[in-house]
Amino acid sequence: MTKPGGASSLVVDASALIDFLLRQPLARRLRKAMFAETVRLHAPDLIDAELLMVLRRCERSGELGALRADELQEDFRQLPIELHALRPHYDRVWSVRNTITVNDAYYVSLAEAIGAPLLTTDNRLARGLAALGTVSVVDLAD
Repeated sequence: MTKPGGASSLVVDASALIDFLLRQPLARRLRKAMFAETVRLHAPDLIDAELLMVLRRCERSGELGALRADELQEDFRQLPIELHALRPHYDRVWSVRNTITVNDAYYVSLAEAIGAPLLTTDNRLARGLAALGTVSVVDLAD
């Protein structure tokens, strides 16, 4: 969706942010998509809880040290993401509960509401979106 002034919107989900922050193989492509000059990032408030749960799990399992986990949560906090309340999406989330998870549905509903594509690295979600046919997924291929 193009905004006044030429900015485009992009809904980013927790899988994409985790892969970006942890410098997973797609991190460079994610950076390019998320930080293009005219892109405005959006996410439901839920992303805070999802990201912190993953960082906690990685810290507890030993994948991340405490200092690195602290750094990553602070890096996340500094990202220019416009957060959106969950309640306005309640009905839409419930209506697709048999197609995708409730958490994923919040990202989808937000993308539908603002007319933006979804940036995800969750292949299962991307396949579920094909069944819905209402939101496009950002292609991270070369």
